Amino acid sequence: MVSGTLIKPLEKSLKLIETRDLEGREPSNALVLMQDGRLKFAGLTLESLENFAQNYVGEAIRIMPDKNSSAVRLIKISQILKQVGAKRIIIVTENRAK
Repeated sequence: MVSGTLIKPLEKSLKLIETRDLEGREPSNALVLMQDGRLKFAGLTLESLENFAQNYVGEAIRIMPDKNSSAVRLIKISQILKQVGAKRIIIVTENRAK
C-alpha cells in the first residue's frame, strides 16, 4: 500500500532559493512569495495576508519565496504573520544534492 498527499505542482516561473546539506520537508501547504511580491496559497493570489494568517493562529506557516523575491518583503511578511499569531515561520528552500 502506498500513502501520500498530492499537491498542485509549483508554478514554472517560481525559482526557489537553493541550499545544500539541510534536512528538508515537502511542504503540503505553503505561502508562495512570487518574484513580483504577490503572495499565493493553493494556487490563488491572496488579497489579505492578515485574513489568511487568522486561519493559522498558533500554527507554523511555511513560506516558499522565489529566489529573486525581495528579502525585505519576506521579512515584512514574516513579521505580520507573527503579529497575527503564527507560532513559527518556516522558510522553504530548494535542497540540491552535491
